[in-house]
Order: sequence, then structure tokens, then C-alpha cells
Amino acid sequence: MNDILSCYATFENRIPKGCVPINRDVGGNIVCLNLNTEKYGAIFLWDHDIELNFDKDEMGIQDLYYIASSFNEFLNMIKEYNPEEDDLDGYEIEEVWIDPDFLKELKDNE
Repeated sequence: MNDILSCYATFENRIPKGCVPINRDVGGNIVCLNLNTEKYGAIFLWDHDIELNFDKDEMGIQDLYYIASSFNEFLNMIKEYNPEEDDLDGYEIEEVWIDPDFLKELKDNE
């Protein structure tokens, strides 16, 4: 998925109507540009983990995480990640799940 059209084709039946996917985070969540009348032009995050909580066409813009009021505001929020400068104190892993087949493959390759 290297362009907006192919990304839209992949997610159009999974994200709320009127949203256009413009980016994906490392966890597979989608950053969307809202083209609906309410909050037109705002940027939201669609979390794939909550997708199964909704029936088809039931999820709306109110179910996404608000990021910014405009594309320009969103762009201005983006910064390079520098592990030397960014404070990650307080971020702790609560739970980890790994696919059993993948775990077996990892152990087989040790």
C-alpha cells in the first residue's frame, strides 16, 4: 500500500464513511483525513483493535481518536523520534501476546 487509492480500497469498508486513510502507524492503525461535514478536515486515528466491537457501517467518526483539527496541524506535530532525547519513563508493557506458530519458529531458529 504505497498510495492513497490502494490504501483506501483496502480500508474503505472498515473505516467510517467519509474518512480517507493517509498514513499507517507501526501497529497497523490508520491515520484518517475526515471529509464528513462535522469536523471536516480533521485528522483521526482508527484503531484496528476496536474494529471488532462494531458491526459493518456502525463505526462513526466519534469512535476514532482525534489527533488534529487540520492536515497542517497534523504535519506540524510530526517530529523525528530520537531515543536519546525522548523520555519514555512511565511507558510499561502490560501484556504481550505472540502467535504460537511464530514462537515455535523463533525457537526453532535459535
